[in-house]
Amino acid sequence: MKKLLNYIPVIIMLLIAAVVALLIYLGKLDPQEAITAVKSNKPLALLIILGLFALKGCAFTIPYGAVLIGCSLVFELPAATVISLVGTALCISVSYAIGRFSKELTVEKHLENHPKLLKYFKNANGNDFVFCFAVHTLHLSMEAQGVLFGLLRTSYPAYLLGSMIALFPSMMWFIVLGGAFDVHDPLLWFFLGLDALTVLTGLYYAKKHIINGKAEE
Repeated sequence: MKKLLNYIPVIIMLLIAAVVALLIYLGKLDPQEAITAVKSNKPLALLIILGLFALKGCAFTIPYGAVLIGCSLVFELPAATVISLVGTALCISVSYAIGRFSKELTVEKHLENHPKLLKYFKNANGNDFVFCFAVHTLHLSMEAQGVLFGLLRTSYPAYLLGSMIALFPSMMWFIVLGGAFDVHDPLLWFFLGLDALTVLTGLYYAKKHIINGKAEE
């Protein structure tokens, strides 16, 4: 029972994810509909948006892009950008905290039988910012990545900064798209191009520092 209590953060995350998935499947939860329904009440819309970002941190079934587009439907670009930055930081912090405070779960002991993977994690040691940046440029599950970095006891400031820089371009093109729904908008293509450049930069650093790097003994 004592060990089970140490898994509570992960158990809660899985339960929330299951409940949210069921609500979405039943058509009871739609992020964009929930936001636009209170469009005329911006303080309430703000609370709902931040709540959805926090929920996104422990429920992979909520589409990140849908929350961003919903935010841009209610708020003008400058305000939507600030709110989305705060919301994204909240989202990735929630998932990080789930991994960080799961006392019985660690990654290292499960990698001993996978020397190649272990080598990559050792190469990343001391390069927390680069590691977080490179992995987040791949646009995989934000929740899974947050939990992973929490389990690895990654430096939170390095995790937050690296993740936010990697996510910023994709965050922005969702906001720009939601604000006008104009695929010819130069600003949209600017952020799409910046997103592609970020991915290439992340892959380059990952190859140089993690894949081809030499782990410190």
